[in-house]
Amino acid sequence: MQPNNSKLIIITGPSGSGKTYLANYLIANYPTLFMQAKVHTTRKPRIDELKTTDRIFVTSSQFTQIKRNDEFLLDGKFDNQLYGWHRDSLRPTRNTYTITNIWPELLPDSLTLGRPLILALTVSQGSMQLLIDRMTTRGASPKNIQRRLKYIHQDIADIDKYRDIINQRGKIFIINDDTTIKTQVLPWLLKQISKD
Repeated sequence: MQPNNSKLIIITGPSGSGKTYLANYLIANYPTLFMQAKVHTTRKPRIDELKTTDRIFVTSSQFTQIKRNDEFLLDGKFDNQLYGWHRDSLRPTRNTYTITNIWPELLPDSLTLGRPLILALTVSQGSMQLLIDRMTTRGASPKNIQRRLKYIHQDIADIDKYRDIINQRGKIFIINDDTTIKTQVLPWLLKQISKD
């Protein structure tokens, strides 16, 4: 792994892998060290996102105008919804790491953001039920889960496809259960940033 000379941390992985949990945990437990990048999206907010501060929900025309003004450093389309990371949101401060979650397909595009530290959270085929259970807990309908499973399989394949990018700038973690983030991911991440 090459040294991280950026204060940007990218967390990637399929739905239910723990990306949002990890980001929220870091911000809640280390508020002076981590902040969440804001993402603009045309997606409607989920029930648990009504009070969120890391997503800015916009119309398609608003999104297009922001993109036309060249204000996004990174943007893409996922599940027929647009997502864009505003340039101001991805500028870490001198003393704070900025965290953002992206889907694995955007990893090559993220290379334009300097040298971010990349954490890839994925699962083995045997742990797929863990993701389904997490989506169910978040209120996803069986139909929605089936639709999202195709994206999950693609995300897992993309993590394997971009393994070299990830390993040069971070690490891939296999999420086996609800303890993996606290017992493996967090200790590794905190060790990496202590080197800065």
